[in-house]
Amino acid sequence: MASKKYAAHVRAGALVLASIYTMAAQGAPALVVGDGAAISVKSPTQYVTSSLMSTLSMTADGYILCANVDIGGGISAGAVSFAPRRDGWSLPTASDVRAVSYNGGTFYVNKSPGSLSLATTLTCQIRDGQGRMLSSPYSAHGDRLFADSFDLDADALQRSYLANWAPSPEIGFDWGVPDWFGVPNDSCVWGTNPNYAPHQDVPQVVESTLCAAATGVRSVTSSQNDVRYGDRASTMLANTTSGGNYIYLARIDLRLGAQLPADLPNSHFVSTSESMSAPNSVDSPSVVDVAIRDAYDSDFLAPGATYCYLNELPVDKMDGSGNLKDDVCSSSHKYYVGTLSSASNNGNLYERISLVPYGAQRIQSLFVAVVRQLRPQGQYVERCQPAAAIAVLPNPDFEPSEGGDTFNGDDVVYGFYNGETFSWMKTPCS
Repeated sequence: MASKKYAAHVRAGALVLASIYTMAAQGAPALVVGDGAAISVKSPTQYVTSSLMSTLSMTADGYILCANVDIGGGISAGAVSFAPRRDGWSLPTASDVRAVSYNGGTFYVNKSPGSLSLATTLTCQIRDGQGRMLSSPYSAHGDRLFADSFDLDADALQRSYLANWAPSPEIGFDWGVPDWFGVPNDSCVWGTNPNYAPHQDVPQVVESTLCAAATGVRSVTSSQNDVRYGDRASTMLANTTSGGNYIYLARIDLRLGAQLPADLPNSHFVSTSESMSAPNSVDSPSVVDVAIRDAYDSDFLAPGATYCYLNELPVDKMDGSGNLKDDVCSSSHKYYVGTLSSASNNGNLYERISLVPYGAQRIQSLFVAVVRQLRPQGQYVERCQPAAAIAVLPNPDFEPSEGGDTFNGDDVVYGFYNGETFSWMKTPCS
């Protein structure tokens, strides 16, 4: 695996950033971060300077989840932070803004029009206001994923397999007789029926270099899947409790290198007695880091939280209806518990997992649960809109240069209030 070195640090020039005040007044229609897709932004855009740290804030129509992820030289926070905004939401802030420009109605962060992006630790997962994936220059499938791309004639089949994919007409794909070897599988090694090899009846296109997936999951109801790992789902397992909490849970799957025959589904969970890489550890240049970050509706949920990593679904902390209980992080299946401060705006989950080219740490699967308090007399979540999101963000240098994480439509998963979905997902929001 190639190790990358930092390019010379280029601080965003004061004259360039100062001119943002003028541009914000005109109304900026779009934002591009690094090699990401453009997303609509609103006025005003703000740039606030201080003696130690400056912050660039932009309010987007969609969801921007960012992190600083090591690219082989150690994280250097830089002098300018990027703080995405969305009305009513708390989104994670990240640093290492090295250049900002404005051209043709678009803000460019760490990139100029027509040029390569700068080497930086800043990486963002960007979705529109309906949670749909936007085109990406290093996505194998681009806007064909996680958009309203279902074939009406095959709708039930696609939804049962979570195959949110619109094949190009020229490949001759037929949903009547689907060739599942050509259909993307939106998780690393986890099929819809993961306990039966060789999984010939599930989507099978996998990433060969680096895979990072955040996926919804449900406790097993009527399927043949293993009760310890549940059924794959398009949204997070989430519910409010009588104790005044909102709890959401996602499955994280990570893999570095090609999928091997021995990489059976559900085989790379750590046991309770094992310990994973220490969160926020300093890693050597030979690893690829992946960050786990969350975001939430701050009109509905408070910043303080408890979160935990689990190596099985916490069925011992679910009620008879499969809802998560307030003490989910006391489950016998937990192996790491953390807390987030309620005294600041830094109440966003941020943990890192390190993958190495070979060996036991090449693959990692886990469940992450977050327990947040409902705001007293807070606003209700708008119908068919999420209350929270969890994202995985791989090493930004590894993605485009090494072809890693080319299937990035599954890097963000959302949790809804009262079991709803985005309207494009149809039921129960048709």
